Amino acid sequence: MGAYRARRLPSRHRRFAPSPPPSPSPRTHPAMGSLANAFYNSIVKRNSVFVTTIFAGAFAFGVGFDTGITSFWDTWNKGKQWKDIRDRYIQDEDS
Repeated sequence: MGAYRARRLPSRHRRFAPSPPPSPSPRTHPAMGSLANAFYNSIVKRNSVFVTTIFAGAFAFGVGFDTGITSFWDTWNKGKQWKDIRDRYIQDEDS
């Protein structure tokens, strides 16, 4: 019995060669590593904390966005809304 020899495929049939690993950036800010580690260890490490943070952030953003848009709408339409012109059409019972 002869020894098994792997057949080499023509270059058009070879898979792409894996790319080399990225080299570390020489201009990395020293605090970024500690900030990334602190972020990972405090929020991302446990899935329950990560999901809770996402939901809390989404809720806070929704409340803030709603408040901001309502304030903008009231400012933009001042004098045209029912709360602004109600006194012209409704009289108190005492009057």
